[in-house]
Amino acid sequence: IALAFVVLPFTANAQFGKSEIFASYGVLPASKFLDVAKIELPSTTYLEGSTKYSTNNKKSKGAFNIGYSFHINDKIAVGLAFSYSKTEKDVVIGSSVPQGKQTNKYLVFMPNVKYYWFSAKIVKLYSRVAVGVVSAKANADFIADSYGGKMEMDNKSNSIAWQASPIGIEVGIKPIAAFAEGGFGYMGCAQLGVRFRF
Repeated sequence: IALAFVVLPFTANAQFGKSEIFASYGVLPASKFLDVAKIELPSTTYLEGSTKYSTNNKKSKGAFNIGYSFHINDKIAVGLAFSYSKTEKDVVIGSSVPQGKQTNKYLVFMPNVKYYWFSAKIVKLYSRVAVGVVSAKANADFIADSYGGKMEMDNKSNSIAWQASPIGIEVGIKPIAAFAEGGFGYMGCAQLGVRFRF
């Protein structure tokens, strides 16, 4: 399927569509809520009465997205989207002060389809659906004993990635326009960006 999205722009007749590149920033991506690469933190006797390390205070850096689309016609565009996001959590023991941090990084590759359901001179409304793969890497670095010694743990995992944006709006004229999208997935619940058609 992904190969078809790559080959199509070079095999389709130019009269059926035009190329587009875009960049956007998305808030509250799926990586904020899902831990693809989980780390099983160990038990400890480092602090009195403690049993196991855990994490809290999760923070998301948002999602940075870039992509390419090929407009088959005035209604449909297909393409590829790449997304990068990162989350950070404090490693704690019970209610202790932070003993370290866990950082998760997500790299996403998704073929996607965009359908324009309203078009005016400078305003277009559309919906986007994307499904692909997310490659996640987690790293935890924390104090492991009363002498300040550190322990480091890593994990990697791949899973299905998606983006469903039922509402998107483009404002501008060829070749440049700003856009905003609302939905849910690895590109963010709300996106702002710019696209360039050529």
